[in-house]
Amino acid sequence: MIGQQLYRKLIKRMLDCIFASLLLVIFSLPMIVIAGTIWLVTHENPIFKQTRFGRHSQPFEVYKFRTWLDRRRWFRIRIFIIGMRT
Repeated sequence: MIGQQLYRKLIKRMLDCIFASLLLVIFSLPMIVIAGTIWLVTHENPIFKQTRFGRHSQPFEVYKFRTWLDRRRWFRIRIFIIGMRT
């Protein structure tokens, strides 16, 4: 009984690692293209680090793509588009 549980956990861990590696390889090219495009548009580092709090209030860091437009610039664009409609 204990041997089967250990065997199932080992198989699950191996499958998790295989699928995670496969997905990393598949999505790495689109992530590189996105990062390059953000860098070309903003001329800033395309990835930023954000600290969040998880289970038992333990902090962890999340790496995210920077937005392409800041809020002020996006607001000006929206006002311009709305002005064009009227």
